[in-house]
Amino acid sequence: EERCGSTAGLVVACAGALPLQGPAFVALTVAVEGIVLGSAMEHEKARKEKEEAERAEKEEAEKAKAAAEEESGLTPSGETETGEKTGEGEGGGEATTPNIVKAPSAPTGPSPTTLVGFHRRCTDLAASRLSDELCRALDGPTAAVRSEASVRAKLLLRYLAALARIGVMRMAGPGGFVEAVLRPLANAAGIMDMDEDLDSRAPDRRARRALLAHLVLHALPYAALADGSSSKMDAAEADRMLAEVEPATVEWGRGAAPGTGPAALYLYGDGQADVADDDADGDDDDDDDDEESDDDLDAPPPCSTCLQDLHRSVKSLSEGGWTNAAPGSAETADPTRKYLWAPLSSAPWMGLSVMTLVRHASTAVDADDESDDSVAFRPSSIPERLRLSSCPSLQSSATATPGTVPALPPRLPLFDEDTSGPAGEMARRLPPLGRHLLHDAVRDVLVMCRPRVCPKTSGVRGSCRAAAEAAASVASLAAPHAEYAIAEALLGAVVAGGTSASSAAGGWGADPAYLGRTVLEYCLIRPSGAFPAALAVGAGVIFAELPGIVPVGRGALAEWFAFHLTHTDFQWPYWSHWEKYASYDPADSRRVFLTTVLCRCAELAGIDRVAETLPPDSPLRSLLPSPDSGGDGAEMNDGTADTLLKSYLLVESNGGNLASIAREMRERIIGREHPTSLLSWLCGDDASYASPPHDEVSESVPTPAWRVTAGLHAVLGAVPGSDLTGCADALERYAPVLAGASACDAAAVIRSTLMNEEDEDAPPAARTLVETALLDEVALAFEGSERMVQVVSEQLVEHGVVSPENAIRWALGENGQDEGNENLSKLPHKQYLMRLVIFCVERATNALADLAVRDDAGAAVPMSDGAEAPVAPPAPADSPEFAAALEELASLVLLPASRAAEVLASYTDGDVFPGGGRKATPTIVALQEGSLEVVLRCHAAVAGGALAGAGDDVAERVTGAVGGRAAAAALRAGASGDVVGPAVAAALERIARRFEFRITF
Repeated sequence: EERCGSTAGLVVACAGALPLQGPAFVALTVAVEGIVLGSAMEHEKARKEKEEAERAEKEEAEKAKAAAEEESGLTPSGETETGEKTGEGEGGGEATTPNIVKAPSAPTGPSPTTLVGFHRRCTDLAASRLSDELCRALDGPTAAVRSEASVRAKLLLRYLAALARIGVMRMAGPGGFVEAVLRPLANAAGIMDMDEDLDSRAPDRRARRALLAHLVLHALPYAALADGSSSKMDAAEADRMLAEVEPATVEWGRGAAPGTGPAALYLYGDGQADVADDDADGDDDDDDDDEESDDDLDAPPPCSTCLQDLHRSVKSLSEGGWTNAAPGSAETADPTRKYLWAPLSSAPWMGLSVMTLVRHASTAVDADDESDDSVAFRPSSIPERLRLSSCPSLQSSATATPGTVPALPPRLPLFDEDTSGPAGEMARRLPPLGRHLLHDAVRDVLVMCRPRVCPKTSGVRGSCRAAAEAAASVASLAAPHAEYAIAEALLGAVVAGGTSASSAAGGWGADPAYLGRTVLEYCLIRPSGAFPAALAVGAGVIFAELPGIVPVGRGALAEWFAFHLTHTDFQWPYWSHWEKYASYDPADSRRVFLTTVLCRCAELAGIDRVAETLPPDSPLRSLLPSPDSGGDGAEMNDGTADTLLKSYLLVESNGGNLASIAREMRERIIGREHPTSLLSWLCGDDASYASPPHDEVSESVPTPAWRVTAGLHAVLGAVPGSDLTGCADALERYAPVLAGASACDAAAVIRSTLMNEEDEDAPPAARTLVETALLDEVALAFEGSERMVQVVSEQLVEHGVVSPENAIRWALGENGQDEGNENLSKLPHKQYLMRLVIFCVERATNALADLAVRDDAGAAVPMSDGAEAPVAPPAPADSPEFAAALEELASLVLLPASRAAEVLASYTDGDVFPGGGRKATPTIVALQEGSLEVVLRCHAAVAGGALAGAGDDVAERVTGAVGGRAAAAALRAGASGDVVGPAVAAALERIARRFEFRITF
């Protein structure tokens, strides 16, 4: 960069960071080159004029001197005709020469010719930075770093392609754009060894190749599209590259296949996964799947990755001869169907004077021919040391580090040419490639404008407002009604943002809060424009397709919609269209969506405020949480009846022993009694809890966990208004009291059930019984608020009151007894259950990461006496501490898969597939999708950099312990030894194969 200069560095940095201004910086490169070249030409002209003047002056002086000598009779040597020398005149003075006027001197200073070649410095610097960004995109420490680096690499690639198209840079030949940039990318993306299915690193290598294929496909239209520019890529070479990257595209696209791919956003059927093959006996052939996958591009699924969509669009260009005309059409390029941001659709450089020299240079027979003209324009070429063939990350693609996942998010198409209104007009006017590039630009904007802290200045870069303004600029550059395409891209990001695939893709702008604020800012920027209407139409389309969308996508959409309604004063005119779904089955996906939205809005704005926005007689009012606070609410929580807590123990009308203890304990908490004293009052001073006080209460209460139940109601009831933050703080302060009460109750359970205390299974069984009963109380106390149930349950796990394993068992319908609880039937419509499972897994993953990688391991801690305290080194992968943490994580990750197998094995064919069909029940779908999501979330955490710095062997060991194969083995083992019907056996095998698909994905 020092050699290239600060101006070139600024131009290249901006070209690689601003998604919508690529053509402007291409023009700036040409303009600066033109100014420098023009200045150099003027300087060269002045230099030549000076040389001519000096030569003429010298000739004139010689002529004058010769004439003077001839008049004085001197010979040219200065002698007289008699041989005497003359040198001094009379009086010893010097001989005089004629007075000749000298030519004016040229300006002094550095020659402007030294600045010639600005375009060469820009291309060299862009190639160098492209190599650096590729290294970060492929081997960056975190998903956020990789996603931003992949966008920068794509923008730099577009910048170089545009320079090559207009002739500023060589397109072909050694050092040209094709040979120095595109060819190494295509070679690395095209290496696809299908025998890697048995290699644990195969998914990561294929993910890297998918990213490289994405870059190649993105650059091909800019380099090969025939649009009358001075130079273009050879069509045959473009077709060869397209064929080389096709295997990587097809293989990556299989991961988004609806119903089978782990990254799919769609299910088959009405909210139910297609978990059985066409033949119910489960006899399906892997070879058939392999043959079908090759036809994916000819028969596109309803939803695919953006990579597969881009490949189809570029392939249509190839079939049409790389023109704007439709494939197979003899028509010329239609101006109304120009591909968005095609190479010369925006060409601000064409009016610049230097382009005349560019066109002249492009017609030269040999551009490398050296001439005496030091300021002649020559297209630049990339030196061999800066070509991508020397990029270290491309050379090491065959031995990729596990956990590397590119930023390739899924895509959710909403509108097509058959759609009525402006949305259909947009789809008809905007061709496939232009639509993809528009969505791609929105994703790039989301990544580059994401708020983040700059490590150098500690300042905040990016904002939601900047992202919204940039997205609005995208709409102004596109076809009419482009707001519908913008809404389609943003809503697709919202739905995909809740999935593990997007988490692994990492940081491409999928953060729910960031997306929600960006959409709000867009509405504020264009309040009277078409975007609010486009957003409403898009939300309606997704609502109609909810039965076919994966559960986590539905939940993400519901959370965003509730947030958006709350911050737009509940302006939604289409409630009447959705009223009929209030009477649907509670497990129906659309009713679940409406219930979640209304309950979330009630938590944010209050039940009365939400009720005011609904029509007076709307059936949707029945989906709102009940305003009843659970008894004499005016006597609870300092006289505040507006509380989400429904406690049957804290009301004065309850005169039972347990209620009296709970109310007294609440008063002690309000009085700020110390937790140690409170625990002693509730459970006694004996650490073994052999004879605790208040033992007489156990005979009059139905729950074995009465102490921890009373403590829970007292702690939560002491918080005014059941404020979420206040509840979290109270649970943190009094967690030791609740943990001690839970241990006391578990000891009482062992005594009351005559368990053998020496039996190693007795304490875990008693603890499971008590802790699941405690979580039942949480769900009952906050029956009207799923968010509070989720937060309080997570806090109990976080502070050690409830173990993660028991929390997962409770969420999946186990309570330590044979009959279980009702949570299994609630899985389809109670989203907090699976979120609690994911929280427990992520907590264990973070604990393992903290154990393997400690930030302070390399720095000593100074003490008060001047000495240095020893630091805890990272636990090696073979240490007992690390092995125990990994074993705990694996047990938590695989527990949902085992539970799914256990539930499936207990069903008959008719229970799993009602009516003899092929569609499973919503409960089975929720278990299957939830189990898969748990496995992928763990993989996404590792891929996102949770174990960055721990070493490849540690990351590989973790992914092997909690990966798809381990989950499939747990699924099969969960049903081993049981007699199941053929359809159930086929369903089990299909789900197991879907888990294993992550290994080949």
